[in-house]
Amino acid sequence: MFKAWARPHFAYMFNPTPQSRAAKIGYLLLTGVMREISVLLQVATAFILVIEIASDADHIRASQFIFIGSVGVIRGLAVFFSVFLAIGAPSHRMVLGTTPESQPTWSRIFARIWHGLAILYAAAAFCVTVIRLVLDIPDVSRSSPGR
Repeated sequence: MFKAWARPHFAYMFNPTPQSRAAKIGYLLLTGVMREISVLLQVATAFILVIEIASDADHIRASQFIFIGSVGVIRGLAVFFSVFLAIGAPSHRMVLGTTPESQPTWSRIFARIWHGLAILYAAAAFCVTVIRLVLDIPDVSRSSPGR
């Protein structure tokens, strides 16, 4: 919804053939800030919904906060790297060698599988956290069980 609102308001700033680095940087910075604001609004909305709607059990609420935070961090990093590499605007690329032919094989393979690795890591972290909360296993931040 934020994207639908922002696109017509900032469309005049898009220059399909930028002549200077400053024009490229300006566009990428504006795009990145707007997309990060979009992710922050989505995460804030999810946090507010958890606070208002979720049950009062601390372990359930903590699990939901951890999951939402993990998704927010992953989406924020995805936005940063897609803007840094100018995925949607090849004419605005600042990094050399971002065409598939100029990248080494290992880089192309990693580019295809990193999404799955990030999801797998987030799921594993979520499962470990839930198990620790359910079994009441102390974590590293607690020095004594009574605290």
